[in-house]
Amino acid sequence: MALEPGLPKYKKPVPRKYRARVIDLPDVASLRAELKRLEVDPGGVYIMQTKGIARLVLLEGISTKAANIIKQEALARGGDLAVSWKVADFDPEPTDVLLMGSLTFYRVLVEKLARQSVFDLQHIGREIDKMLTESVPGYRGATLGRRRVLRLHDRELELGRKTYIMGILNLTDDSFSDDGLGRQYDRALERARRMVADGADIIDVGGESSERRDHQPLTCQEELEVVAPFVRLLRRELPDAVLSIDTWKAPVAAACLEAGAHIINDVGAMRRDPDLRRVAAESGAAIVVMHSQETTEYKDILSDMYRFFCEVLQEAAAAGVSEDQIILDAGFGFGKRVHQDLLVTRRLREFTSFGRPILHAPSRKRTIGRVLGYPDTVEERLLGTGAAVAIGIQNGADIVRVHDVLDMARCARMTDALVRGYDGPDE
Repeated sequence: MALEPGLPKYKKPVPRKYRARVIDLPDVASLRAELKRLEVDPGGVYIMQTKGIARLVLLEGISTKAANIIKQEALARGGDLAVSWKVADFDPEPTDVLLMGSLTFYRVLVEKLARQSVFDLQHIGREIDKMLTESVPGYRGATLGRRRVLRLHDRELELGRKTYIMGILNLTDDSFSDDGLGRQYDRALERARRMVADGADIIDVGGESSERRDHQPLTCQEELEVVAPFVRLLRRELPDAVLSIDTWKAPVAAACLEAGAHIINDVGAMRRDPDLRRVAAESGAAIVVMHSQETTEYKDILSDMYRFFCEVLQEAAAAGVSEDQIILDAGFGFGKRVHQDLLVTRRLREFTSFGRPILHAPSRKRTIGRVLGYPDTVEERLLGTGAAVAIGIQNGADIVRVHDVLDMARCARMTDALVRGYDGPDE
């Protein structure tokens, strides 16, 4: 009987003298640890720690002439590049291409592109290098231990060491999650104290619901009268707490920063009220910019979101807002259908290419209710929120914005131990 293609078949079991297994080493630090376990020479560790880590890099909107040259360079250096068939015909329209290779390959490719003076290849090389440097610790060897911080006036949050918990404190009467406190400042202060005790690193104070379809809009003056006095009270009663103001209105943000807030949490990405750029620039405060749009129609949701953040960062820089001030929020539940929310969460790490902290805010959102079969029951969304929080952290989130602080702080601590490492008791 003829053998099937492939390895020969044996009638008798063959003793297993050797073993082969696939190992999962997703980053430079874990590969370096494995090389050291194998007792590789230190010089070899340094050389190989970037050879074994591969990345896919998408280049959008480059010329077909540039794509052809990059493909030749990639193939010559052990990488590859996927392109449209139109590239071979030098179609005049810009094209997207997908680069494939190890971190070592990219370092060599970037050095080669830096010597090219045509078709914007130098700029393309700089973009690749900047993106990998920001998003892949260890891409350039010495950057493996690079310290990343978010500066907040009189303090800083070290990024990468742990996930920071942002507790939601609604001073609204129409919160979608039914936790609004209105102007009951005594109860709100008690809840803030409870949040801190439960593990909140940041308290996010909101005076107007961000669910535009479900709430009665407030005037700027009405919102000011609700939130500014409470922020001042929090600063006095909880002087060590990091405070955030959830608003898209520049006058409200300015007043709350004056009252003691450290962060502006803007669902409008400094576009709904462009004067917020001036407030951020003059104050130096950290500002969360969230992706959202009126419809759920996208050409390609991830590319569209990436372009959105590029534009927002350019607008911010033109107004004097430093990139170091900006936190990115992919806008879970805003302008997205269920499958879009899930896709963005799975691929959240792609936005770390900007080198900015990522805030992830799935807490009690409609998508979780739809997936679990509780579209109208917010209190049944706790475990679904925990799953979304854990996957968000695994995929690069630095801050998670949550209602249920105690449960989500425990969820984040366990996820951090699995994803970021653990140095606690071992018995």
